[in-house]
Amino acid sequence: MPNTIASAKIGDDAASAVEQRVLGWCRSHEGAPVAEKREAAKLIMEGCARLK
Repeated sequence: MPNTIASAKIGDDAASAVEQRVLGWCRSHEGAPVAEKREAAKLIMEGCARLK
């Protein structure tokens, strides 16, 4: 059971890091169209997936 909790925390921390990167990009590019923000989010998520 402890391994499950530790694994869940790692996943939650990773999701939070990705979310913060996406939100940071969106804040720094306020005027960007929704499609561009969606594409940036996709690229950020893909980049993070390659790191693991």
